[in-house]
Amino acid sequence: MVRPPFEKAVSIPRLSPLTGKPIYEYKIRAREAQFERDFEEMAELEQYHYASEKIVVAVWRCDKCGSFISSNAKPVCDKCGTDEHVRSAALSPIISLMCSGTFL
Repeated sequence: MVRPPFEKAVSIPRLSPLTGKPIYEYKIRAREAQFERDFEEMAELEQYHYASEKIVVAVWRCDKCGSFISSNAKPVCDKCGTDEHVRSAALSPIISLMCSGTFL
């Protein structure tokens, strides 16, 4: 790895419109995707932001049988009947739209 992955935590207070004092606060942790599960979750989230049934946001590969499957969420392999060996192969169709989506 050339550089450490980006990570930042911030707290954003929600102020009372009457008193201006904090009522509660949002705690947000933003980090750069770095694990396989991060990319799987991104593909699932991206389908709600940019995709429709006509646009597939990810291609998946079954490591057991070698099948490629186009799907917006992690699919079950048609040949093997399980998603145990299915891994993300590409998030290509909307890669240019995912700049902000690389952070979870």
